[in-house]
Amino acid sequence: MRLLKNLFLLVFFLSMGILVANSNENPKEHKNIMYLLNEIKNCSCKFERNGDSHTAQEAYKHLKRKYDYARKPFIYWQKKTITTKDFIEKIASSSSTTGRPYFIIIKKEKIKMLDWLNKTYAEYLKTLKK
Repeated sequence: MRLLKNLFLLVFFLSMGILVANSNENPKEHKNIMYLLNEIKNCSCKFERNGDSHTAQEAYKHLKRKYDYARKPFIYWQKKTITTKDFIEKIASSSSTTGRPYFIIIKKEKIKMLDWLNKTYAEYLKTLKK
C-alpha cells in the first residue's frame, strides 16, 4: 500500500511539474520555432554536426529532440519561456556536448547554422508583416 501511495505521489508531482513547465510556453514563440524546424526538415540540404554529415530529416529530428528536451521541467529552461532567439542561439546553432558550431550545406555552400537560422527567421518575420 505504501508503494502505491508513493507511486501516486510521484506521478502527481511529475505531472504538476509538466503542467507548470508547459504553462510558461509562449504559443507565438513555439510557432516561430516550429516554423524554423520545418524549414530545416523541408530543406534540400545537408547538415553538419561535429564533423559528420546528416540529412535534413536527421537534422530536424536531432534539433526537435533538443528543443523538446529543453522544454521539459527540471533543467535550465524551467520556469522560463524559450524564445526563438534562445532556440537559435542556445539550442540549434551548436553542439551542447562539444560546443562546435553546426553547419548547413546548401548547393555546396557551407553556412553556419546560426547565420542561416537568423536569416531564415528574419525573412519569416517579413512575411508576417505583409
